[in-house]
Amino acid sequence: MKKIFVYTFLGLALMTFSQSQVQAQGKIAFIDLQKVLPQIPEYQTAQTKMESYAKLVEEELKNRESELTAKLKDYQDNGAGYTQALRAVKERELQSLDRQLQEFQASIQQDAQKKEFELLSPIYEKVDKAIQDVASENTYAFVLKSEFCSATVKQNDISNKVLTKMGVTPSQN
Repeated sequence: MKKIFVYTFLGLALMTFSQSQVQAQGKIAFIDLQKVLPQIPEYQTAQTKMESYAKLVEEELKNRESELTAKLKDYQDNGAGYTQALRAVKERELQSLDRQLQEFQASIQQDAQKKEFELLSPIYEKVDKAIQDVASENTYAFVLKSEFCSATVKQNDISNKVLTKMGVTPSQN
């Protein structure tokens, strides 16, 4: 009888220990990057720089489009009076301007992506490090982006902890 009691006690103790180990290994946290990123000053600065860059590029694009439109209008209005040679020169010029405009538009997209990567990569690295630190300190096995979850538990949201870890005072929303 004493052996049964000892084995039963050991069995229960082992089950309790293993269950607590599974729970400790499976802690899950969530982070809302849509909430975190706008509160980081460096992110706000990067957004401002991207907006300024976009305005400059947009202005340059408008100037190039205006130049092409003006030359095309001039050709349409006065082309009938041009000699065959002058008309051919004007057509080549229009084609060249159109090609340059298309190339500029393509380069804008590539440059914008490169600039965004340059500005945001260091910020994402800092956020990732803060997430890693908070997860380690609070023994979370997994940290998921709340944007990809259909349901989250508010008490498992580490967004404010990550902001605090980064030295940012979280807003109260």
